[in-house]
Amino acid sequence: MKKGVSEVLVTLGEAGSMMFEAGVTKPEDAVRGKCFKVDNVVDTTGAGDCFRAACVAGRHYIHA
Repeated sequence: MKKGVSEVLVTLGEAGSMMFEAGVTKPEDAVRGKCFKVDNVVDTTGAGDCFRAACVAGRHYIHA
């Protein structure tokens, strides 16, 4: 974040995700995102890419 990045998204697989906003350095202060169980998963190819794209789009929409 010292390089000018205002948010960092960390994905944690089955443990969900964490969003560190400017000034947040401790994991306990990050915004947590829980994941939910999905039955009968066939293929997870692209799931993380889709998740990150949705997060970026959502943040852009909120700040637009």
